[in-house]
Amino acid sequence: MADETTAPDTDLDAEPEWILKFSIKGGDTVEWIAAKSAVFGALEELNKRECETGPVGWVFLPQGAINMSEVRYVSIHPRPAEAEPKPKPARRARFIWC
Repeated sequence: MADETTAPDTDLDAEPEWILKFSIKGGDTVEWIAAKSAVFGALEELNKRECETGPVGWVFLPQGAINMSEVRYVSIHPRPAEAEPKPKPARRARFIWC
């Protein structure tokens, strides 16, 4: 059965946005933009799951699912400042681990 983790609901309006980037075999990338605490929380949870249970199969993000066996590496970095208005960062993130 899948195990669910929900990132804490904090005041994310004041937090800078970060990008969690999954680089997939074959050159594709999947990026998830959220508040800094949500991105770091997701990365920490991913690391914790791998340490406790071994390789993670699938990770479900708000925009889709990622087969972790196809991921070459995961990176995070601050979202660059842009001149145009940005959408609000995600207030909550639900990750389902399989």
